[in-house]
Amino acid sequence: MENIITTDTGRRNRIHYLDVLKGIGIVFVVFAHANSMLYGSGYLYCFHMVLFFFISGLLLNPAKYPSFKQFLVSRIKQLYIPYVVFYLLCYLYWLIIERSQRTIAVSPLDGLLGLFWGSDNTRWIYPAGVLWFVIGLLALELVFYAVIKGTKSWWIRGGVLAALTAIGLLLAKYRLYVLPFSLNNVLPVIPFFTAGYLLRRPLVESDVVYHAKKGWILLGLVPLAAFTIWQYPWICGLGGQTDISYLAYPALHWFYTIPFLEIALWLGISMLIGKNRPLEWLGRNTLPILAFHPPIARILTYAAGLVWGIGKTEIHEAWGYSMLLAAASIICCIPLVYLWNRAYPGIITFVFRGKDRPKDVLP
Repeated sequence: MENIITTDTGRRNRIHYLDVLKGIGIVFVVFAHANSMLYGSGYLYCFHMVLFFFISGLLLNPAKYPSFKQFLVSRIKQLYIPYVVFYLLCYLYWLIIERSQRTIAVSPLDGLLGLFWGSDNTRWIYPAGVLWFVIGLLALELVFYAVIKGTKSWWIRGGVLAALTAIGLLLAKYRLYVLPFSLNNVLPVIPFFTAGYLLRRPLVESDVVYHAKKGWILLGLVPLAAFTIWQYPWICGLGGQTDISYLAYPALHWFYTIPFLEIALWLGISMLIGKNRPLEWLGRNTLPILAFHPPIARILTYAAGLVWGIGKTEIHEAWGYSMLLAAASIICCIPLVYLWNRAYPGIITFVFRGKDRPKDVLP
């Protein structure tokens, strides 16, 4: 999504704090995958993926696309084509190198069907499991756009969105992967996406956020930080039960409250940071980092065992090793991100034969 917004005064601004927030978020994702300790990944699993749905809601602007066709084309360019390319790359890598080594047996046909079905990490989408988020976000945005454009009253919109959320929770309760494109996974997170959309004007479009006093922001963060530190072990326990990709949730009254508090905390921290080139770079390249880091992390883990004799369990259960693994995984992603950014405009031109090429095709 484009992070350039025209504010109330007509000024075009790069939303630096959102790039920073996305950068922090992708670091959390990589570390959560590298660390299996409850006090490490448990806390992050509580909110790290719903954070991205919240940000996506902030950046969604249906008014920019008068017709569903225009919106669909934009989503194909920014989400679906990357999903297809990333999936095929991960699938080929899994098929040639990792298939015989992974613990869950998935047939090559089922693995390929994941490209089209995009659901159930232990069957169809397993060769590129993290990509459930990309195809799920695409499906959720299309559904949300249809609801916004197809209804005029927020009472009706709220009722439809609540019904869809309830359907998603019911399917999750019985672990029924009956919907394509990871809709099973994303329907329960509609409240987070909707909250981001409703906060778009004050947080993104208005000039207020650009003139907010850091002292006031810091004052608002104090109780959030105090609560997080005070209840950290308890929150980690909730996070240990949360895995949206596998339809696993804690008690719903906690799932729809605690993550909002943590999102608010890190949103405020990002506003305090304001500008930070490394984090902003990470935030602008979340999709390729999301796609490439799992196989890279597995290669690095294998190499650590081969060269230094450090076991997989030892790496994933030690803070120091898992932090090194996360950092090394991100560093190794850098050349792949560079290649992706160079290649992707050409892919778009090839697919659309030069027609309707957007000014900024990168997600």
